Amino acid sequence: LSKALGTLSGTENVRADAIQNLGRVDLASGRPHKAIARLTEAYLLQVSSGDLSGQATALKYLGQAQREAGQEDRAGESLAAALVLFEKLRADVEAEEIRSTLKALTQPPGGKPGHGASVHMMPSSQS
Repeated sequence: LSKALGTLSGTENVRADAIQNLGRVDLASGRPHKAIARLTEAYLLQVSSGDLSGQATALKYLGQAQREAGQEDRAGESLAAALVLFEKLRADVEAEEIRSTLKALTQPPGGKPGHGASVHMMPSSQS
């Protein structure tokens, strides 16, 4: 798939989707750092094309990869940004999934919600 990506013609969205899928494969295969690089690239392509759904999905998986890599703060930022986009898109199932993940990120082991690490929003490149 990586070799085919180099010859991929079409829109930025097609390329971004292919890169995002490679990142998801990396994540599922236990390569979170490689997944982070690919999912970041996919996200940036989706931003430049204006695809909000693609941005939200890329941020969701980016947050998962960052969490797997031990980057809890960055994961929280990516997931919070994904939540904003999923809410804007009225994608209720995805938004609820992100809320649950964020709640787990902000709750220390054995602690109460709201007493763990703080989560900050990623700066939005879209208005």
